[in-house]
Amino acid sequence: MIRGGWGYVFNADTTLGINGSSGIGATVDLSRTLKTQREDNLWRIDSLYRFNPKHSVGFSYYDVSRKGYAELTESFAIGDTTYGFGSQLTSNIDIGLYRFLYNYSFHHDDKVELAASVGLYIADIRVGFSGDFSCTGSPSCTGTP
Repeated sequence: MIRGGWGYVFNADTTLGINGSSGIGATVDLSRTLKTQREDNLWRIDSLYRFNPKHSVGFSYYDVSRKGYAELTESFAIGDTTYGFGSQLTSNIDIGLYRFLYNYSFHHDDKVELAASVGLYIADIRVGFSGDFSCTGSPSCTGTP
């Protein structure tokens, strides 16, 4: 069996805690502070292979991505970098979810299946930030990217 799907994510809120090498960092609300999308399309693919009446294996993949672009209204640190008031900051978050599973069927017919499953779930999460900061001597110029 192979099937695919499409989904729509709406009103998503994502909060990220990012620490620098000193252990000090910030918590960032991506949709409010960095203006990332709160809506997104996602896609997935699922498969299941039954190699005999009692045993089957499966694989699934889900992909979710969000992007944002903001002019900052306050200064904050991401890792070891402080982005100051007025900085232009582009952000993205990409999430790939992988699922591998094994099923043992106690009962299987055309209408009903009773099975036990064991699986391995892996999340590949990538977050990126890039910024442009310029300062004209204002007291609010507190950081550089």
